[in-house]
Amino acid sequence: MAKGFKTGGRTKGTPNRDKQALRERLSSLYPDYQPILAVVGLANDETLEPFIRSNYDQAAASYIHQNSMAVI
Repeated sequence: MAKGFKTGGRTKGTPNRDKQALRERLSSLYPDYQPILAVVGLANDETLEPFIRSNYDQAAASYIHQNSMAVI
């Protein structure tokens, strides 16, 4: 980026090949798995410590609000 703008490489948003292969394998093994639903379920699990639940809340917020870096 010597010129102040992108001049080569992958276009923005193009998935990494390794991650894409992992996503495809996971989706074939667990077709109904939704990570955000799992995280939200843990955030609402009252048997867990409040500090642990707040970590899951922050993880869920990062799915919804991409720029959320809240520190509690």
